[in-house]
Amino acid sequence: MIFIKKKHGIKDVAREAGVSAQTVSNYFHRRNVVSPNTQLNIQKAIKKLNYTPNIFARGLRGTKTRTVGVAIPEIANPFYSDILDGLEKVATRRGYTLVVSCNSYNKNKLQRDLDILSNHVDGIVVCTFTVDDEKISHYLAKGIPIVAIDIKVENSLIPSVEIDNYQTVYNCIQYLINCGHRNIYFFSEPLLLPMFHDRLNGYLDCLKRNNLPIEPDKIIIEEGLKVQKTEATYHKLSHLIDNMNFPAALFATSDLMAIGAMKAIVEKHISIPEQVSLIGLDNIFLSEYSLPPLTTIDYPKREMGYKGMKMLIDYIDGKSVEKKRILLKTQIIERKSVINIKI
Repeated sequence: MIFIKKKHGIKDVAREAGVSAQTVSNYFHRRNVVSPNTQLNIQKAIKKLNYTPNIFARGLRGTKTRTVGVAIPEIANPFYSDILDGLEKVATRRGYTLVVSCNSYNKNKLQRDLDILSNHVDGIVVCTFTVDDEKISHYLAKGIPIVAIDIKVENSLIPSVEIDNYQTVYNCIQYLINCGHRNIYFFSEPLLLPMFHDRLNGYLDCLKRNNLPIEPDKIIIEEGLKVQKTEATYHKLSHLIDNMNFPAALFATSDLMAIGAMKAIVEKHISIPEQVSLIGLDNIFLSEYSLPPLTTIDYPKREMGYKGMKMLIDYIDGKSVEKKRILLKTQIIERKSVINIKI
């Protein structure tokens, strides 16, 4: 049988030191009002009991917890791993710890997570999801600053770090057109956020300005692509590909989707890029190791994390923040999955 040792609390420390719980609390928060002899007795009790203060309980009493909450929609997607890496590096350097929640694009789950986090952390980063203005105002009124990452913020309530999704996708489709492609498919998760609408509009406007027809059957927007990006794209394209005309090009709003598409294409013995060109969006590390290596759009994921966390901690520390909306640049990374059919 495994016995778990009881975790001691502040009352246990007080009992061992022969003082009140309030005196122990003063030791942690207002040490100058505790006599040197009493401080020594409390230190001995802490060491004997191996007591660790509860930073969240301290937060409830108005003391900084030196923690930051991070809400992300997907925990298995390498895209968010890179953002978290950027967030964590700055947080560690500034003496903060991350508390991460995953909402799976469920707005109710996100709301519950934020309600809990707002009672225990010094600030919150929200990634790739929107929060109602009323709730944001509620958190700000509680003194909890919020920074949005990879979200198009359409008001001035909170600062954001993002990309221009419209121009990014427009440039991508123009790149395919410049390579001679006219038969271009668009794969996307559901249009839950303004940034997803911007991506679709970038695709549509680029076709229009190049006098190319808009064909609804080439616009694939699926609920399953929201979370199960690779598997859902694989299954969808496996059924669709038999009716495709070649040469074709396929743009996916995630590298994970493009990798799923790649598997479906290869299993049908169709060649990439000679018959189907593929381009993704993210530049996750896996895209370089696919076969063939995936042409994609480099998304400044770690830089988003760096800048977002710096902005948030500056807010927490009461420093002025010059830019409330930071737009980062993207670029096409040419590998081996797109062919120039003009040549």
